[in-house]
Amino acid sequence: KEPILAKFRPHIFFDDQQSYCLSAAGKVPTGHVPSGIANKQECI
Repeated sequence: KEPILAKFRPHIFFDDQQSYCLSAAGKVPTGHVPSGIANKQECI
């Protein structure tokens, strides 16, 4: 996703997978969403 984000240059990027957030963080402001398929923990 990082090459697309680098070209698209969104104001902020959110994803539920930490690996995508880490790679995008160097290019755009990024937020990790702690729910979804990749995060099987229950939210409190």
